Order: sequence, then C-alpha cells, then structure tokens
Amino acid sequence: MVYCAHFRDVNPQMASEVGIKALNIAELSNLGFPVPKGFVIKSRALSDYLLKNKLVEPINNILENVDIDNYASLNDAHKKITELIMAGSMPDGLSGEIGSAYKNFCVSEDMKGLNDAAKSMINAGRGDAYVAVRSSAVTGDMRSCAPGLHASLLNVMGTPALLKSVLKCFSSFYSPAAIYYYKKNNVRSHELAIIVQEMVVSEKSGVLCTANPATNNLNEFVIEGSYGLGESVARGEVTPDRYVLNVQNGAITEAKVSKKASMVIIDQLNGGVRKERVTSEEADTSILSNNEIKVIAEIADKIQVHFNHPQDIEWAIAKRRAYVLQSVPINIISSEQEQAPDGNEGGNAICCGTGTNICSSVDGEIRVINSAFELGNVGSNNIVVAPTASVDLLPMLKSVRGVITNNGGMLSSLAKISREMNVPMIVGVCDATTKLSDGMNVSMDCRSGNIYRRAEALESEHRNGEGDTAAADSFEDEETIIATKIKLNVLGEADCENMKDASDGIGFMSFTSNFSIEAAGNMNGQTGPEGGGPVDSVSASTLKVIDSFYPKSVWVKTKDMHDPDFKNQLNELKMIVDKGYNNIGIMLPGVHHQSFIEKVKEMATVIGLNLSSIEYGISVDTPAACMMTEELSSTGIKFMSIDYERIIRNTLGLSPDTKITNHEMHPAVLKIIKNCIRDYHGHKIHTSIHGKGIVNQSFVEKLIEFHIDSISVNRSEFKMLKYVAARTEKKMLLDIMMHRS
Repeated sequence: MVYCAHFRDVNPQMASEVGIKALNIAELSNLGFPVPKGFVIKSRALSDYLLKNKLVEPINNILENVDIDNYASLNDAHKKITELIMAGSMPDGLSGEIGSAYKNFCVSEDMKGLNDAAKSMINAGRGDAYVAVRSSAVTGDMRSCAPGLHASLLNVMGTPALLKSVLKCFSSFYSPAAIYYYKKNNVRSHELAIIVQEMVVSEKSGVLCTANPATNNLNEFVIEGSYGLGESVARGEVTPDRYVLNVQNGAITEAKVSKKASMVIIDQLNGGVRKERVTSEEADTSILSNNEIKVIAEIADKIQVHFNHPQDIEWAIAKRRAYVLQSVPINIISSEQEQAPDGNEGGNAICCGTGTNICSSVDGEIRVINSAFELGNVGSNNIVVAPTASVDLLPMLKSVRGVITNNGGMLSSLAKISREMNVPMIVGVCDATTKLSDGMNVSMDCRSGNIYRRAEALESEHRNGEGDTAAADSFEDEETIIATKIKLNVLGEADCENMKDASDGIGFMSFTSNFSIEAAGNMNGQTGPEGGGPVDSVSASTLKVIDSFYPKSVWVKTKDMHDPDFKNQLNELKMIVDKGYNNIGIMLPGVHHQSFIEKVKEMATVIGLNLSSIEYGISVDTPAACMMTEELSSTGIKFMSIDYERIIRNTLGLSPDTKITNHEMHPAVLKIIKNCIRDYHGHKIHTSIHGKGIVNQSFVEKLIEFHIDSISVNRSEFKMLKYVAARTEKKMLLDIMMHRS
C-alpha cells in the first residue's frame, strides 16, 4: 500500500514515514503488548494532498506573513489554512486506501490473505468500527514527538467521518501552537503521519513516565490519571490523581488524590466526545487501586526495558483491562537526580500546586488570562496565571517568567514542553485565578509547588525597575548590623557553600543525614583548628562544613536518647571534639524533664566526652519543654531551639500528614512561643527556632517582636528573612524613640 500500513507491516525503516509515535505503538502491538489494533496513514499523504489541491504556495504565503509572537495572528493563519484544507478533495488512491484499511478492522489476522470480495462478505452485516484518529509528527529528532501540538479525534465511525477526521489532523499541522513551535525550530517540511486505532472506551486513563520528570529520578515511575478518556489529562483540562512508585521495591511513595470535577466521555448520540461532570463522591476518590497501579507499572517497565530508554506512556483501563495507547521517549532526562523537597514546606504560601520541573524559584508580576487571545497583554516580567494547562499557551512560554494553572498535571502536554524549554511551571493550583490577581508580585517555587507573596519593599523596588532582589541586595551591601542572628538550616553540603560570611552560623544540622563516621582514610591530611592530628575517621563532607564555618557555631541535632544509635552519636561527637573543633554544639530532642539531660551527661562522662567544652542545648518540641523552663535551665544548657513544625503539631494536635498552612499564626502557637522565649530569657538561655518551613514573613516579625535571639532558616529564604529581620528591628527602634519623645 502506498499511503497506509497496518501495524503488522510497520518496521524501523519506515520511521521517516510514520513518526516515532506510530513506529513505537506498532512495534509494541507486534510484540503482543495490549495495544488496540490499527493502521498508519504515512506522512506522504499530507504532502500529496497539498500538491493535488495546489495548496503549498498559498499556505507558505500565509505562514510567511504570520507574527508568531501574536496569538491572534497565529490563530488567523490557522483558520485560513484550515479552510483551504477542508475545502480540498482527496486523491482517489488515498481515500481508497484509507477506506479499505478501515473496512478490514473487522477481519482477523488469519484471514488477511483473503481478497477484497471475501473481506466485504465477512464485513457485511457488521457495523463500522469506532476508531481513534491520532496525529504522529515526523521530526528530524526521532526522540521528539512534539507533544500535544496536533489533533486527536475520538469516537469516529464510518468512512466519511474518518476521511473528515484525517483532514482535521492535516489542518492541525498548522494549529497556532504548531505554527509557533515549528517556526521557532525552523521546521518547514509537511511531515505528519496519522494513526487510526480501534477506539477504547475507557473508564479511567492517563499518562505514565518511567522516570520522575520533576526530579530526574530514574528510580521512580510517575502515574497520572483521571476518569473517562485520556484527552483531559493530556490537554491539562483536569488535575489528575498522581502516584509515585519506587521501582526498586515497588512501594507507592506518593498518592495524591485531586478533585476531578469533569471527565471526557464518548458522545453516543452525536459521535465524537463530550464533557460530563463527575459526582462529588467520585471526584475525591482515588482513580486507581493498588493492583491497577501495579499492573500498569509492570507493563510500563517491560516497555522501558524493550526500548532501553525512559518512556512517556499513555494508558487506559476499560472493562478491567489495561491498554497502551502511546509510548514515546521522554524528551529530556538527565542522569543526575535531584531530590525535590517536601511540598509541605512554606507555611505562608498563598496557594500551592505541583511543580513540573526542577527549576528552583522565580519572581514576577502576576498576569491572569482566561484565553490565549489575551496573550498580547503579557509582558516579559509576568508570571501568567491561566485556568488550564493548554498548549495554546505555548507561544508565550519563552517570553514570560513562569506559568501557573488551576488545572493540569506534570505529565500534561504543556508541562512536557515547559520542561523542554526550561520554563518554570506550577500546575493543579485549583484556585490560582481567584487567589492571584493582576499586579501581585509573587515568588513561585517549582520544587515545592508553593506560590508566595514577595516582601512589600521588594514589590516597590520591582515596580520602580530595580530588579527582583534589589532591596535585599542593597541591604547586604550596606552591611547593616542587626541584633537577631540569622543562621542556616543545613540539609547537605551545598546548602552552606559561600554562606559563612553572610550567616551567623548553623542553627540546625541533622545528625542522621550529615554526621556519619566513615573509616575511609584521611581527608588529605587535614588537621583541626587547634593543630590536632590527621582527620582519619570522620567523613570529609562533615568536617568540610564544620571547618568552613569555624569559629562560628554549628548546632547538630542528635537522635532521641532512647534511640539505639544515640550512644554512637556521642562517640562520634567526641571524635570530632578531640580533633580540636570546639565550635560544635549538640541539640537534644524530646526533652520534657531535667532527668533526661542528667542521663546524657552521665553517658558522655562514661565515654570521655566533656560536654562543658562545647555548647549543648535542647530542641523544644513539646509544650512540656516550654513550661519546664526553670528546671531545664538549671541543667547547664546554653541554648534552646524551638522545633518549628513539631511545636505547631503538638500544640494544635495536628497529625503528621496534615499540611501546615499558616498554622504558625494560630493564637495558641504564638502565645506558647512568646512565653517560652520570655521564660528562657529570664534564665539567661539563648533562644532560637529552626525548621525548613520558616518562610512566613509575618511570623518572623512576631519572633523578633518576642525578642528571639536567633532564627535558623533554609538557604533559599536566608536573604529575604534577614532583610525582614532588619526591617522589623528598625521599626521597633522607631516605635521606642517615638514613644519616649
């Protein structure tokens, strides 16, 4: 056949005729994977159609005059080209081959050798098959398939309807997003194949990536799914449920259920598809069972092994059977893996969604749009907020700071393109268009999915054209001295690089993640600050942190005294102290009685660790530690540091899986922290607070008003919160001066 090829006849040599999407799905079908049967219309069909109808020159003229930075111009070009294509007539050979291939859908494989007359007799009395008509882009890079740029027509029945759907796919080669994408990438040839497959009327469907695209983790599968047909997930019209699967042990490490308000289903009356609302009960119910996740993941794993490359797979479940509708290579994947932080961090977030890539954070001014026709109002300094993650937004991706959408998942087509173009994007925020308004200056953190309001002073500077961090930068340039010490939370060596001079030390470092003793040779003969002997038993990364901050204090949090590993940690501390590092301080968690500290002293004495030679203090993580100030202060502690998250959870009775959202401003939390700081101050104890979620500027202002001595924050928030601390202290001083006058 000149124009069509059944899946069984497609081979790798036809890649330039059918595209990577069609090539892979045909190959999987021939290998016995659960792929709906079908055939491919080769890319020459489009080029021959344009030649027969003398459309090449008119279309080129339209494309030459289009302004790709103007959506109205792109859409106008698309409409004109669509009118030309839909008014043309198909070559007899093309329409004949498509009709013949379609009629043979009802003929089984063992009868494929029969002549057309015999096949017609078999088909007589049988209804036409319902099919899905999907585009398959042919690109120079066979690991690229231009996701979501071209049409997919579903629930198509009958030859006339099929031929019309093929023309619609031809027209979609010139969709506004496609014109923009191909002109930006300098693609001029007419290369688009079409897949015609038996229609799967799915009850649930979605997308699976065999590598986590948000973190570049090759050991995780990410599955997103919703009710009905998969178009709503791919087009970003719904926020799907998301599941993250650890490939090594098969454990489901994340299962996020979203409110799936609508679904796309087949329109049995009129053909095609239609939207339907989901019942409130189903909307909040997990789309997949554990067994369904396992089945889909096992199929995906076999596909990845076969292609020897991470895959983007579209799946569907119909009548309790799983199907594969697409499998293409993941466009961009790095061998380096980056661990995304817990999305719970950031108590003062205005709203929260899912980051689609590993871009860290970006600031900008909000511009809310309701359709792509409003893209002309978007500037280069804007963060665009839109209802859905539609590929219609593609023409402005490169010219904006970032994108936030109410609906959509990290595996939607626009999210995939945003990763390819390295554009920050947060999807599935739900209420972004209501909570964010034009002119707001915000910071979007793609790693956690949180959106924050920027400091008022920074907003003012930004409006005056001073840049995103001008106020904070100018503050540091002046080297203004503030009374409140701003320290660092350190979760890894990279968190403290080049931060020694700016910070007042390290206020929290997890013993379990950083202070492991490794008998792995010496650290190139490094010696301690007191000129001690070679360091031969402590990890290089551990001592690099301690040494780089010397003589500034580094507080490390141990495990609970009742933990079997606690004594080993004391031994490790002794080894560090014996090397001459006296800037170490230990923070003891779970303390609610003075006898706890006395027992720790006894254990330290037994192993020869002199606690008086270093700073030791407590992590205040229970209301009991807030009330036992006199008794605990009498044990010789030098500092106390409030565990931000635990004190909130234990004060308000929140479960471990409850997200902390502005709970720090609860009157009970503020009262217990205020009294705790006041009472420990009364006993001359240094007061501090630590926690990765300390980002709420109003909360930081309260801490300073309570006269806390130090605050330990993440590196990403350090500059901003130091600025907030300076601003608050100046305001307090002015208030005092005005009161006295």
